[in-house]
Amino acid sequence: MYFECKSDFVGGDGYCVGHGSRLRVPSSKARMREYWSNMVSLYTLRVLGKWEDRLSAIGGLANKISLNLDDKYIAGFWKKSILRDLVWPKMGKNKQSFPPSPYRAPTWSWAAIEAEITFNDYPSSRLMVKLLSYQIQPSANPFGPPSSGYLRVKAPRIRLHFAKKTRNACTMKNNKGKHFKLNALIDYGMSSTKLKGMKLYGMFVVKVTERMSGTDPPAYSCIIITPVKNETGRYRRIGQILLEGSELGSEDQTRTRRDLP
Repeated sequence: MYFECKSDFVGGDGYCVGHGSRLRVPSSKARMREYWSNMVSLYTLRVLGKWEDRLSAIGGLANKISLNLDDKYIAGFWKKSILRDLVWPKMGKNKQSFPPSPYRAPTWSWAAIEAEITFNDYPSSRLMVKLLSYQIQPSANPFGPPSSGYLRVKAPRIRLHFAKKTRNACTMKNNKGKHFKLNALIDYGMSSTKLKGMKLYGMFVVKVTERMSGTDPPAYSCIIITPVKNETGRYRRIGQILLEGSELGSEDQTRTRRDLP
Protein backbone atom coordinates (compact mmCIF):
# COMPACT_ATOMS: atom_id res chain seq x y z
CA MET A 1 0.00 0.00 0.00
CA TYR A 2 1.24 3.51 -0.86
CA PHE A 3 0.17 6.98 0.21
CA GLU A 4 0.66 10.13 -1.81
CA CYS A 5 0.28 13.83 -1.15
CA LYS A 6 1.60 16.99 -2.75
CA SER A 7 5.08 16.50 -1.37
CA ASP A 8 5.78 12.75 -1.12
CA PHE A 9 4.95 9.25 -2.35
CA VAL A 10 5.41 6.91 0.63
CA GLY A 11 5.04 3.17 1.15
CA GLY A 12 3.01 1.72 4.01
CA ASP A 13 6.26 0.92 5.84
CA GLY A 14 7.25 4.60 5.81
CA TYR A 15 9.83 4.38 3.04
CA CYS A 16 9.71 7.36 0.68
CA VAL A 17 9.91 6.15 -2.92
CA GLY A 18 9.38 9.51 -4.60
CA HIS A 19 8.84 13.21 -4.08
CA GLY A 20 5.96 15.17 -5.48
CA SER A 21 2.38 14.10 -6.00
CA ARG A 22 3.40 11.21 -8.28
CA LEU A 23 6.18 8.66 -8.48
CA ARG A 24 8.79 10.34 -10.66
CA VAL A 25 10.68 8.34 -13.27
CA PRO A 26 13.95 9.85 -14.60
CA SER A 27 13.82 11.19 -18.15
CA SER A 28 17.23 9.98 -19.36
CA LYS A 29 17.44 6.36 -20.54
CA ALA A 30 20.68 5.71 -18.67
CA ARG A 31 19.15 6.91 -15.41
CA MET A 32 15.96 4.93 -16.07
CA ARG A 33 17.94 1.67 -16.05
CA GLU A 34 19.70 2.63 -12.83
CA TYR A 35 16.40 3.70 -11.34
CA TRP A 36 14.79 0.38 -12.28
CA SER A 37 17.63 -1.63 -10.71
CA ASN A 38 17.41 0.40 -7.50
CA MET A 39 13.64 0.08 -7.34
CA VAL A 40 13.77 -3.70 -7.86
CA SER A 41 16.35 -4.05 -5.08
CA LEU A 42 14.16 -2.00 -2.72
CA TYR A 43 11.03 -3.79 -3.85
CA THR A 44 12.45 -7.24 -3.11
CA LEU A 45 12.95 -6.18 0.51
CA ARG A 46 9.16 -6.23 0.88
CA VAL A 47 7.27 -9.37 1.86
CA LEU A 48 4.24 -10.08 -0.31
CA GLY A 49 1.15 -11.96 0.80
CA LYS A 50 1.30 -13.89 -2.48
CA TRP A 51 4.81 -14.29 -3.88
CA GLU A 52 3.44 -15.12 -7.32
CA ASP A 53 2.30 -11.46 -7.51
CA ARG A 54 5.88 -10.20 -7.53
CA LEU A 55 5.93 -9.22 -11.21
CA SER A 56 2.30 -8.12 -11.27
CA ALA A 57 2.81 -5.67 -8.40
CA ILE A 58 5.75 -3.91 -10.07
CA GLY A 59 4.27 -4.17 -13.56
CA GLY A 60 2.77 -0.69 -13.44
CA LEU A 61 6.18 0.87 -12.93
CA ALA A 62 7.65 -1.28 -15.70
CA ASN A 63 4.87 -0.14 -18.03
CA LYS A 64 5.54 3.51 -17.23
CA ILE A 65 9.28 3.13 -17.86
CA SER A 66 8.68 1.27 -21.12
CA LEU A 67 6.90 4.30 -22.60
CA ASN A 68 10.22 6.16 -22.84
CA LEU A 69 12.94 3.52 -22.59
CA ASP A 70 12.52 2.03 -26.09
CA ASP A 71 13.38 -1.47 -24.87
CA LYS A 72 11.74 -4.87 -24.50
CA TYR A 73 10.58 -5.96 -21.04
CA ILE A 74 11.44 -9.59 -20.22
CA ALA A 75 10.19 -11.01 -16.90
CA GLY A 76 11.62 -8.27 -14.68
CA PHE A 77 14.51 -7.26 -16.95
CA TRP A 78 15.15 -5.05 -19.97
CA LYS A 79 16.51 -6.76 -23.07
CA LYS A 80 19.42 -4.37 -23.66
CA SER A 81 20.81 -4.93 -20.17
CA ILE A 82 19.50 -8.41 -19.32
CA LEU A 83 22.82 -10.24 -19.77
CA ARG A 84 24.72 -8.07 -17.27
CA ASP A 85 21.81 -8.23 -14.87
CA LEU A 86 21.68 -12.05 -14.89
CA VAL A 87 24.34 -12.18 -12.15
CA TRP A 88 22.06 -10.69 -9.47
CA PRO A 89 22.98 -12.19 -6.08
CA LYS A 90 20.43 -13.29 -3.52
CA MET A 91 20.77 -11.55 -0.14
CA GLY A 92 19.88 -13.27 3.14
CA LYS A 93 17.93 -16.49 3.54
CA ASN A 94 15.38 -18.22 1.36
CA LYS A 95 13.70 -21.44 2.56
CA GLN A 96 12.07 -22.02 -0.82
CA SER A 97 12.54 -25.50 -2.32
CA PHE A 98 14.04 -26.21 -5.74
CA PRO A 99 12.73 -26.31 -8.39
CA PRO A 100 10.37 -23.56 -7.22
CA SER A 101 6.67 -24.35 -7.15
CA PRO A 102 4.26 -22.91 -8.09
CA TYR A 103 5.89 -21.43 -11.19
CA ARG A 104 6.32 -17.66 -11.02
CA ALA A 105 9.09 -16.83 -13.48
CA PRO A 106 12.10 -18.44 -15.17
CA THR A 107 14.86 -19.34 -12.68
CA TRP A 108 17.18 -16.66 -14.13
CA SER A 109 14.67 -14.01 -13.03
CA TRP A 110 14.78 -12.46 -9.56
CA ALA A 111 10.99 -12.87 -9.50
CA ALA A 112 11.39 -16.66 -9.17
CA ILE A 113 12.67 -16.50 -5.58
CA GLU A 114 11.28 -15.32 -2.24
CA ALA A 115 14.22 -13.20 -1.10
CA GLU A 116 15.93 -9.84 -1.39
CA ILE A 117 18.26 -9.38 -4.35
CA THR A 118 20.62 -6.70 -5.59
CA PHE A 119 22.35 -5.93 -8.88
CA ASN A 120 26.12 -5.88 -9.25
CA ASP A 121 27.58 -2.91 -11.08
CA TYR A 122 30.92 -3.68 -12.74
CA PRO A 123 32.07 -0.48 -14.53
CA SER A 124 35.26 -2.04 -15.90
CA SER A 125 34.08 -5.32 -17.32
CA ARG A 126 33.09 -7.15 -20.46
CA LEU A 127 30.37 -9.62 -21.26
CA MET A 128 31.30 -13.26 -21.84
CA VAL A 129 27.81 -14.44 -22.77
CA LYS A 130 25.84 -13.93 -25.98
CA LEU A 131 22.06 -13.93 -26.21
CA LEU A 132 21.04 -16.06 -29.18
CA SER A 133 17.29 -15.92 -28.71
CA TYR A 134 14.61 -15.92 -26.05
CA GLN A 135 10.98 -16.87 -25.65
CA ILE A 136 8.49 -15.59 -23.11
CA GLN A 137 4.87 -16.66 -22.93
CA PRO A 138 3.23 -13.69 -21.22
CA SER A 139 0.04 -13.78 -19.22
CA ALA A 140 -2.83 -11.45 -20.13
CA ASN A 141 -0.67 -8.60 -18.78
CA PRO A 142 2.62 -8.24 -20.71
CA PHE A 143 4.18 -6.73 -17.58
CA GLY A 144 2.88 -9.50 -15.34
CA PRO A 145 4.24 -13.00 -14.65
CA PRO A 146 4.91 -15.20 -17.70
CA SER A 147 3.43 -18.67 -18.00
CA SER A 148 6.79 -19.95 -19.30
CA GLY A 149 10.01 -18.70 -20.84
CA TYR A 150 13.68 -19.30 -21.54
CA LEU A 151 16.87 -17.62 -22.73
CA ARG A 152 19.08 -19.32 -25.31
CA VAL A 153 22.65 -18.23 -24.69
CA LYS A 154 26.23 -19.10 -25.63
CA ALA A 155 28.86 -18.79 -22.90
CA PRO A 156 31.89 -20.52 -21.35
CA ARG A 157 31.27 -22.72 -18.33
CA ILE A 158 33.27 -24.54 -15.67
CA ARG A 159 32.37 -27.65 -13.70
CA LEU A 160 31.66 -26.94 -10.03
CA HIS A 161 31.40 -29.38 -7.14
CA PHE A 162 29.68 -28.67 -3.84
CA ALA A 163 32.11 -28.71 -0.88
CA LYS A 164 30.33 -27.47 2.25
CA LYS A 165 27.65 -25.10 3.48
CA THR A 166 28.30 -21.93 5.45
CA ARG A 167 25.73 -19.71 7.16
CA ASN A 168 24.08 -18.14 4.10
CA ALA A 169 26.27 -19.53 1.33
CA CYS A 170 28.42 -22.51 0.42
CA THR A 171 31.91 -23.39 -0.77
CA MET A 172 32.57 -24.85 -4.21
CA LYS A 173 35.56 -26.76 -5.59
CA ASN A 174 36.83 -27.56 -9.07
CA ASN A 175 37.45 -30.89 -10.83
CA LYS A 176 40.79 -31.26 -9.05
CA GLY A 177 39.22 -30.81 -5.60
CA LYS A 178 40.62 -27.32 -5.02
CA HIS A 179 38.26 -25.04 -3.11
CA PHE A 180 37.43 -21.68 -4.64
CA LYS A 181 38.27 -18.70 -2.47
CA LEU A 182 34.90 -16.94 -2.59
CA ASN A 183 31.61 -18.43 -1.44
CA ALA A 184 28.69 -19.22 -3.71
CA LEU A 185 25.27 -17.73 -2.99
CA ILE A 186 22.54 -20.34 -3.47
CA ASP A 187 19.09 -19.01 -4.41
CA TYR A 188 17.10 -21.72 -2.61
CA GLY A 189 16.99 -23.52 0.72
CA MET A 190 18.68 -26.72 -0.42
CA SER A 191 20.35 -29.23 1.90
CA SER A 192 23.99 -30.30 1.64
CA THR A 193 22.82 -33.75 0.56
CA LYS A 194 20.81 -32.34 -2.34
CA LEU A 195 23.61 -30.05 -3.46
CA LYS A 196 26.13 -32.91 -3.38
CA GLY A 197 23.88 -34.94 -5.66
CA MET A 198 23.51 -32.20 -8.29
CA LYS A 199 25.60 -31.65 -11.40
CA LEU A 200 26.66 -28.02 -11.22
CA TYR A 201 28.35 -25.58 -13.57
CA GLY A 202 29.46 -21.98 -13.32
CA MET A 203 28.34 -20.12 -16.46
CA PHE A 204 30.60 -17.14 -17.13
CA VAL A 205 28.63 -13.93 -17.61
CA VAL A 206 30.92 -10.97 -16.85
CA LYS A 207 34.72 -10.63 -16.74
CA VAL A 208 35.60 -7.99 -14.15
CA THR A 209 38.83 -6.36 -15.31
CA GLU A 210 39.24 -3.69 -12.63
CA ARG A 211 39.35 -4.85 -9.01
CA MET A 212 39.53 -3.02 -5.67
CA SER A 213 43.28 -3.44 -5.74
CA GLY A 214 44.98 -2.50 -8.97
CA THR A 215 47.20 -5.56 -8.71
CA ASP A 216 44.40 -8.12 -8.37
CA PRO A 217 43.85 -10.36 -11.41
CA PRO A 218 40.52 -10.29 -13.27
CA ALA A 219 37.53 -12.06 -11.72
CA TYR A 220 34.55 -13.73 -13.34
CA SER A 221 30.96 -13.25 -12.22
CA CYS A 222 29.06 -16.46 -12.94
CA ILE A 223 25.63 -17.90 -12.41
CA ILE A 224 25.46 -21.44 -11.08
CA ILE A 225 23.36 -23.69 -13.28
CA THR A 226 22.22 -27.31 -13.20
CA PRO A 227 20.87 -29.45 -16.07
CA VAL A 228 17.13 -29.99 -16.36
CA LYS A 229 16.37 -33.69 -16.03
CA ASN A 230 15.62 -35.44 -19.33
CA GLU A 231 15.94 -32.16 -21.30
CA THR A 232 19.30 -32.04 -23.11
CA GLY A 233 20.83 -28.59 -23.36
CA ARG A 234 18.47 -26.99 -20.82
CA TYR A 235 19.65 -25.66 -17.46
CA ARG A 236 18.16 -23.91 -14.45
CA ARG A 237 19.85 -21.25 -12.36
CA ILE A 238 20.40 -22.08 -8.68
CA GLY A 239 22.82 -19.36 -7.57
CA GLN A 240 25.70 -16.98 -8.24
CA ILE A 241 29.46 -17.03 -7.64
CA LEU A 242 32.48 -14.78 -8.26
CA LEU A 243 35.56 -16.73 -9.38
CA GLU A 244 39.09 -15.37 -9.10
CA GLY A 245 40.97 -15.49 -12.41
CA SER A 246 44.05 -16.90 -10.67
CA GLU A 247 42.04 -19.96 -9.58
CA LEU A 248 40.93 -21.00 -13.04
CA GLY A 249 42.49 -23.35 -15.54
CA SER A 250 41.53 -22.93 -19.19
CA GLU A 251 41.27 -26.70 -19.59
CA ASP A 252 38.16 -26.70 -17.39
CA GLN A 253 36.29 -24.15 -19.50
CA THR A 254 34.09 -25.04 -22.45
CA ARG A 255 31.90 -22.81 -24.62
CA THR A 256 28.52 -24.26 -25.49
CA ARG A 257 24.99 -23.18 -26.30
CA ARG A 258 22.36 -23.73 -23.61
CA ASP A 259 18.78 -22.84 -22.81
CA LEU A 260 17.90 -21.35 -19.42
CA PRO A 261 14.25 -21.94 -18.39
